[in-house]
Amino acid sequence: MNAWDMNFCQNIRYLRQAHHMTQKEMSRILGVSVATYGRIERCMDSVRLYGTMVRRVCDHFSVPADDLLRQNWTSPDGDPVCEILRKTL
Repeated sequence: MNAWDMNFCQNIRYLRQAHHMTQKEMSRILGVSVATYGRIERCMDSVRLYGTMVRRVCDHFSVPADDLLRQNWTSPDGDPVCEILRKTL
């Protein structure tokens, strides 16, 4: 798993929790089953970053794809560190 995969996994989990959404709600946004979404969020499967999946998250939360993939939005203690993310809340 590469750094983009890891950032995507961590960031979609943070987005889901910050917006008080369930895994089921997020799985609908991504167009995958709840089980698949759970594996993606836990970084258990290689995401393979399908453009459609990234685009759906970006469109739904109004975040740039570059930030979603290249930045880790949480600090080691779980606090948001990205100004882009703060704007989605």
